[in-house]
Amino acid sequence: KSTIIHTFSKTYGMGITSYLMERRLKEVKLHLRISNMPVNSIALDNGFSSIPYFYNYFVRNVGMTPSEYRKRAQEGKLIEDEQDTLTRKKRV
Repeated sequence: KSTIIHTFSKTYGMGITSYLMERRLKEVKLHLRISNMPVNSIALDNGFSSIPYFYNYFVRNVGMTPSEYRKRAQEGKLIEDEQDTLTRKKRV
């Protein structure tokens, strides 16, 4: 078990949980850009079981609310870094 975790962390540069959260956030951002589904439905469909946690996580990692992200995407006002979760702002 620990060998798998170590190999995964070494390969991807992050733990399994962090990787899964990044993937979830990437999918949420994609759906916010291309669909009109309610934000809460998108969050739940992508594995976030707590809406308050989802909103806090999204704002902490993207720097804006999901609704603001969607609005900016629809207006064509997102810069590339805001579209790509893997280049999200780093915590200091």
